[in-house]
Amino acid sequence: MIRAEEQEEIDVNEVIRRAELLLRPTAQKHKVRITTKLAPDLPKTIGSAARLQQTFSNVMLNAVQQVAQKMERFSDGWGALEVTSSWEPEDTVCPIKVRFIDTGPGIHRQLWESIFALGFSTRPGGTGLGLFVARSIAESMGGRIAVERSVIPLGTTFLIELPGSETPGHDHRASGG
Repeated sequence: MIRAEEQEEIDVNEVIRRAELLLRPTAQKHKVRITTKLAPDLPKTIGSAARLQQTFSNVMLNAVQQVAQKMERFSDGWGALEVTSSWEPEDTVCPIKVRFIDTGPGIHRQLWESIFALGFSTRPGGTGLGLFVARSIAESMGGRIAVERSVIPLGTTFLIELPGSETPGHDHRASGG
C-alpha cells in the first residue's frame, strides 16, 4: 500500500539544480547544453521534493531526447535546454513559474494536449509515461503543466506553474529575501 507522502516546504530552485545535475551526463552524451536562470527571490512551494524532482527530470529528459533526435538529423553542433524560474505574484493561484525552453523540433499545436496522455509518444521507442507522470504530479501539488509555446522547427517551451507557500498578502521581498 502506498503511504501518503509528507508535505514539506520545497525550494524549487534547489530541485531544479538537482534535476539538472542528474540529467547533465545524458545531455552531454547527446550534445545538449543545459543552462539555468533561476530567480533569486523565489518563494517555496508545498509538496514532495522527490516527486517534484521527478516532474522536472521527466520534462528535461523529454527535451534532451527531442533535441538530440533533431541534432542527429540536422546538425553536428550542440542543442540547448534552458530552465528558468520566476515569481509572478499577479498570478494568485500559481505564482511560481518554471520554464523548460529547448531547441528541439517543436510540437504541432494539435498535439499540445495529446502529449500528456498516458501512452502517447512521438519518439520511436518512447513509453508515453514521462509527460503523463509530470502532469499528474504537478496537478497533485495544486499546479499545472502545459506547452506554453512551440515553433516548428525551432523548439518548445514547457511551463510548470506551482502555488507558493507564502501566506496571502505577505510580500516575501519585503522581508529582505
